[in-house]
Amino acid sequence: MHLMKVAGIWLILSCGIGSLFCVELYRVTNGRVGNFEVYTEEQIFKLSELDCSRSCIKNKKCLSIVFYSENGQCHLLSRGISQNVSEPNLPPNIQVYTRRGLTCSDIEYQDLPISGTCFKVFSEQKNQHDANAECMKEGGHLIRLTSAGKHEIIHDYIKSSSSSGFFIDGSDAVTEDDWRLSDGSALYLNWYPGEPYPSWKLIEDCVIMFPNGEYNDIECGSKWPFICERQALPVI
Repeated sequence: MHLMKVAGIWLILSCGIGSLFCVELYRVTNGRVGNFEVYTEEQIFKLSELDCSRSCIKNKKCLSIVFYSENGQCHLLSRGISQNVSEPNLPPNIQVYTRRGLTCSDIEYQDLPISGTCFKVFSEQKNQHDANAECMKEGGHLIRLTSAGKHEIIHDYIKSSSSSGFFIDGSDAVTEDDWRLSDGSALYLNWYPGEPYPSWKLIEDCVIMFPNGEYNDIECGSKWPFICERQALPVI
């Protein structure tokens, strides 16, 4: 593994036996450091730039790194980074690298072409807060069903599931009966008949999707399987 420059682009190369080389990480030179750090999953100290890259390459969930040469601080990130030419050049003491051109299947997710994202069904049961935290570790969030088309794709995927339901993004905790996604936009609604049930709706502020495609409001602290959504890594 070594660092080199090809056609003006810095690469970290990982060499394999019987091959010339395998390009693993591409240098990102424009953007705001704060936008990178918010996605940091793990911090490792006292590493070299190449040791930092090795830590990422060995971790299949790591898609990018931010390395501070002044103190050897290495940040491992679970999402890809693209160049943002409208933002300033990164300071010389900060190196940022990202994997290139991964697809949904490369990260063990399913394609969601209607929104250009990827999704994955998790069978482990968690409460809504912990489920979303797990999605964030994966570089995403609970799936946001914003349209009938997106809803139907997910319904078609889970309709043969043996699970009784899955957490999806959505809550009316801020304003009763005003169901919103975590980004503030409106949630596509397909309620099971009689839901939300009037006697329980004040304490049932989260939502699950049944395999038949219908929704039910549920206590956020109850535990269910869940569905995550995230971006695939763009080609930089």
